[in-house]
Amino acid sequence: MSSCLAIARIDRDKVEKLISGNTSVLGGLDQRQIDEYSSFDLGSITKVLSTTSILMKFVETGKLGINDNVSKFLPTWKIGKKSEITLRHLLSHNSGLPAWRPLYISCSTADEVHGYISQIDLEQKPGKKFTYSDLGFITLGRIIEIVGGHDLENIFFEIIAKPLSLASTRFKKPADLNNVVATSIGDSIEYKMVESKKPYVVPEHASDFARWRSHALSGEINDGNSFHCFNGIAGHAGLFSNLRDLISFTQELNKSFKGEGFFDSRILNEFLAPSLEQTQGLGFKRWLVGPESWSFGHFGFPGTGFAFHGPNQQALIYLTNRLHTTGEFKPMVEIWDSEFQDFSTRIARDS
Repeated sequence: MSSCLAIARIDRDKVEKLISGNTSVLGGLDQRQIDEYSSFDLGSITKVLSTTSILMKFVETGKLGINDNVSKFLPTWKIGKKSEITLRHLLSHNSGLPAWRPLYISCSTADEVHGYISQIDLEQKPGKKFTYSDLGFITLGRIIEIVGGHDLENIFFEIIAKPLSLASTRFKKPADLNNVVATSIGDSIEYKMVESKKPYVVPEHASDFARWRSHALSGEINDGNSFHCFNGIAGHAGLFSNLRDLISFTQELNKSFKGEGFFDSRILNEFLAPSLEQTQGLGFKRWLVGPESWSFGHFGFPGTGFAFHGPNQQALIYLTNRLHTTGEFKPMVEIWDSEFQDFSTRIARDS
């Protein structure tokens, strides 16, 4: 089972915290009791906290539009149905791209990955089917770099982390290597995914890759594509953060929802609106909390999640290291559904 848990329940300006456990119980790593400053590998929360947030600011300043074609920024996409794919398609996960591939088996660098994705076959016509895709957000990360004129790490710091004072939210490595929560034993989970072809049928074989990690990951990004191909700086995964910074971020989203925060409320609400699926906005996941009310956020594979509810100014942050086990780990959707039920009940009670 996981070794730690950090939860924050936010009701307007009131914050209730629950923090317990140690940074590690496996792999001979040093242990310390976690606190609100302990860094967690956020996994796919990166898709919202970095990629989606930057794109909202780019839309606000007129640097791009969400209906722009990907080929406007990446000329190699001017082929077949890929020429029809827009930023909106990538943000709402209906571009037709596959969900996941172990890109590090075929590619060694970020440039090789982007070339590979530009040539990969689509699974369906753009805009027709929801398929949650890491490949789409990897591509959005590259577009951000092209539009912003710098690497993703620098753009995130200047446009999001610095103005919001997210001092402990960083790509690649945590703010404090002595206070970071460990995740899985190496790449064991992705190794099994490649070998078993579950949940994705991929053509690659584990034996074709020689750099599988086998040590307990502490201060290293868990996601294989982010770590092996992008040095921990990618549009789909790569951020470390802590409870304190995520409280600030969710509070800022709630303020922005009311038109009083860092993000333009009109643009934020456009990103929060449903796409093909009622449960998916632009970047943000959507969860029903009542007959006609929704909350928004995202969760990450290592065991992280957040949601905010603008109308009631409430939020939930859930951080754990569910992969830090030698046994079976509980599916994140089950963990989140359990925690979210209480959050949903609180909103319904207060509405």
